[in-house]
Amino acid sequence: MEERCTREVSDRDTAIEALKAENERLEGEKGGLANSLAALRLSLAEKEQEKEALRADLAKARDAEALSAEQARRANELAEGLRRELASEKESAAAVGEQLSLTTRRLDSVKGVLAATVGHYRAIVAEFGGETSAPPEEDSVYALASWLKRHLAKLPGLINGCTDYGALAGVANYAKLLVRGGCTHTESIPEGALPGPEELGETSLGL
Repeated sequence: MEERCTREVSDRDTAIEALKAENERLEGEKGGLANSLAALRLSLAEKEQEKEALRADLAKARDAEALSAEQARRANELAEGLRRELASEKESAAAVGEQLSLTTRRLDSVKGVLAATVGHYRAIVAEFGGETSAPPEEDSVYALASWLKRHLAKLPGLINGCTDYGALAGVANYAKLLVRGGCTHTESIPEGALPGPEELGETSLGL
C-alpha cells in the first residue's frame, strides 16, 4: 500500500511539473503573441497614415494638375499596393488575436483542472478526518499547482503514520483479547503494559 501511494504521489508530482511547464510555456507564448499584436496594430496605424497622406498628395496633384498621367498611375499603384498590404496586416492581426484568445482559453482550462483537483484532494482528506490549509487566494495556475505539490509531498508521511497507528492498535487489541480469553502466553505481560486508546493517541490530521 505504501509503495502504491508513493508511486501515485510521484506520478502526481510529475503531472504537476508537466502542467507548470506547460503553463510557463503558454504564458511565454501569450506574452509573445500580445507583443506581436501590439506591433501589428502600430504598423497598421502607420500604414493608415501613409495611405491618407498619399491620398492627400494625390488630391493636391489632381487639383493643381501638376502630375502627369504616368505619375498619377504610379501613385495609384502605390496606393493599391498599400491597400493590399493593409488588408494582409489586418488578416495577420486577426489571426494573432485568435491565437491569443486560444492560448488564454487553454490557460483557463488548465486552471480549472487544477482547481477541481485541489477541491477533490481536500474532500478526500476530509473523508479521512484530516484537514488542509486553505486554497491559495491567488487564482492562478502557478499558485494552484504549487499548493497541490506542497500538500502531496506530505501525503506519504500521513499514510505511514496511519499505517503504524493501525498496526499498533491491532496488535494491542489482539493481545488484550488473548488476555481476556485466558491465553497462558500472556501471563508474562505486565499489567498495564498494553497501551489503551489514551496511550495510542491520534495521528496527525493536518496536511
